[in-house]
Amino acid sequence: MLTSVLLFGIIFACVLLNAGIRLSRRKSRRNFQSLDSLQSVLDAYRRGDYETGLLHTEALKVAGAPNAEYYFYRGKMLYQLGKFKEAESALSESIALEKDKRRMALTREILGSVLVEQERYNEAIECFEASVRLWPDRDCAHQGIAEALLRRGGAASEALARARRAANIDHSSQAMNAEIHNLNWSEALATLAWAVAEHSKDAAEVERLLAEALPLCGNESRPIRAQLHYHAGRAYAALGQMEMSARQFEQAAQIDPHGNYGRLARTRALHMQVA
Repeated sequence: MLTSVLLFGIIFACVLLNAGIRLSRRKSRRNFQSLDSLQSVLDAYRRGDYETGLLHTEALKVAGAPNAEYYFYRGKMLYQLGKFKEAESALSESIALEKDKRRMALTREILGSVLVEQERYNEAIECFEASVRLWPDRDCAHQGIAEALLRRGGAASEALARARRAANIDHSSQAMNAEIHNLNWSEALATLAWAVAEHSKDAAEVERLLAEALPLCGNESRPIRAQLHYHAGRAYAALGQMEMSARQFEQAAQIDPHGNYGRLARTRALHMQVA
């Protein structure tokens, strides 16, 4: 979820800028250096260069000491690289150090995604629910619950309800900027398309949702583009349209070959070839 990475960064940047107004010139300079370091992390993440992003997180330490921001971005990079145990450890450290409720919500949201990849679905859903309690008018934790239910299987109705709730929240809420709104909306629509396909097999509705979701993402954010195509692949597979499904998985794997959804898509595509 790139939007959680961007939002965490925006909140972090606001804290640094506000502090810069009040602090000495030397400390203000250090804050602006932290902003530059944060931008390097975000740029690497957007282009799917997670190894470089992981290296850049070292510059987020304060006087060489780890902090909540460092552990958050380290955890997110490790998640994308498939190092889930290390990601879980880093995100748990971030939660222990975090004081801001919204950033705590974002961290629990990412931790939920890490737990999903370990097939610890009940724990993941608990993490997402904690995120909802901390930030009730944010949609992505509901999306996370929907995906956890879809990945686990056997709860299509509940997954659809959660996906619809996420879409409704995103449609009516005001994001911090247009990019975050579009990315959130694209994720919500793609998750909803997958849930609709699993629940009702309504091909026309799935096509409508995906046709709206995919252009919203643009070409700048590889992790989200891969996620959207992976969700589209799962939706078409649920509809029995295997050629379309394989095409979507192939696109996801090409867009973000080193990221989580690129790996998931590549595995699905290989299984389809064997079958």
